[in-house]
Amino acid sequence: MLRVSVDSDKQLWLKTITRKKIPWTHHIDFGGMVTNDLAIFSFPTNFLLDSKGNIVKKDISIDALKEILK
Repeated sequence: MLRVSVDSDKQLWLKTITRKKIPWTHHIDFGGMVTNDLAIFSFPTNFLLDSKGNIVKKDISIDALKEILK
């Protein structure tokens, strides 16, 4: 799972990830390149990746993720 953020405060972003114990990969996109490349138009947006880093699903819910991981 990959989550992309456009937060402007890196320290607050890191504290939130730690406080909420969000286990997957996070990226903060200060310049907007990633959000443009991945066609992210709303937030939050997440991606489910396969073992090679390919996008399998976009905007997957926690319930759908649990079903896939069974």
